[in-house]
Amino acid sequence: MPMSDPNSASEPYYAPVTLSPEEQHEVERIADLLGETQAQPILLIGRIIRFCGLDFAQRIVDETFTIEQKGGLKRDDGKGYRTTGGIFFYLAKKQAPKEARNSAFHRIDPDRASTPALPRFAWKNRRRVISPLKAEPGSLDSAEVTLFGRPDSVEQDSGFVTLEMCHYASLPAEFCECFI
Repeated sequence: MPMSDPNSASEPYYAPVTLSPEEQHEVERIADLLGETQAQPILLIGRIIRFCGLDFAQRIVDETFTIEQKGGLKRDDGKGYRTTGGIFFYLAKKQAPKEARNSAFHRIDPDRASTPALPRFAWKNRRRVISPLKAEPGSLDSAEVTLFGRPDSVEQDSGFVTLEMCHYASLPAEFCECFI
């Protein structure tokens, strides 16, 4: 499976995920064991840990080294053997439950049209924005929000919830952002 450069205009790439400090430590440990130094394979290891779990990832690492000790694993095209990381990713993709596999191995295609990013909301302008909305209230039957990770803080106040979530990582700077 080719790993892609997110700076390339047409290659799909793996997006970073929010990891706990323990998960981030495990990403670094597994990447070191597998000999992975490139950003995209390291991000994929993080995605496997995030969506499949630490126990799953460690079991795949153990199985990878068992296969390596027995002579390795041939590539699907028959042209040589997979790298240690290649064996890990192959096994993870084969053995992960479908939903976790789809999430972990989902790549972003920059060629697909996307909705332009909205400008960052200035919190100091909230009253000016909210006041006209209160004049003509609508209704909402239900809403669904999906967040991955654990919030640093949660505050509830008269019908709304404020979450603070940050991504802490020692990955290359272009993949690390703090979302508040």
